[in-house]
Amino acid sequence: MGQDPHKLFELAEQHGCSASCFRCRAQFYISKYEMTQAQWRHLTGKNPSAFLSGEKHGKKLITSRNPVELVGWDDCAKLLHKIGLQLPTEAQWEYAARAGTHTSWPYGDSVEDLQGKANLADLTMRPYKPAWPYNRKLEDGHLVHAPVGSFLANPWGLFDVAGNVWEWCRDRHTSYRAPARERDGLRDDKASRKRVFRGGCFRSTARDVRSAKRQQTDPARRVNTIGLRPALSSTR
Repeated sequence: MGQDPHKLFELAEQHGCSASCFRCRAQFYISKYEMTQAQWRHLTGKNPSAFLSGEKHGKKLITSRNPVELVGWDDCAKLLHKIGLQLPTEAQWEYAARAGTHTSWPYGDSVEDLQGKANLADLTMRPYKPAWPYNRKLEDGHLVHAPVGSFLANPWGLFDVAGNVWEWCRDRHTSYRAPARERDGLRDDKASRKRVFRGGCFRSTARDVRSAKRQQTDPARRVNTIGLRPALSSTR
């Protein structure tokens, strides 16, 4: 995506993937950034986001480089399929987010390690939502999501893998003990309708932006805290 918000995707190449105890060896590509509002509008002609470019929230102005949100799993899967991309599997997402680390976050095990690297519920939120469980050790300056790439990248050059907006994954929600497809780790238990999302958001506590944290909801649900990060498997 570089400096041009209309350029589709700058992809970072990775090899292998892991989520929980699963490992696979298929090559895949994953975007360095969450999809922006400008990109979604470029592809669909619409911007569904709740926090729109041009609005001011807290002390920050929303821009076209802020992540798109208010998009359901069904919306994202359909759009990405149309342009030859896909959502990452949970295994791919966690492998890329961890970037070879084994710590709580790809930046370390201390909450203080998140300063300058994650957009989550912290001191910036205190004047606006004093009852919210914000972190008193951090301050990121953003009340809602920030333009993609505003914080430092993980060791492999991926931005916003902790906080900003949650990111849909391709898998149906099921136990890690369920069978996983060998090449990409996909768990597609048809008995489950729920879809997984990962990474945490601007309203999350530090605990909820851990690399291991997973959430699930209905694929048609659209909320202002969930977006997407495009990917592409070498063998689809």
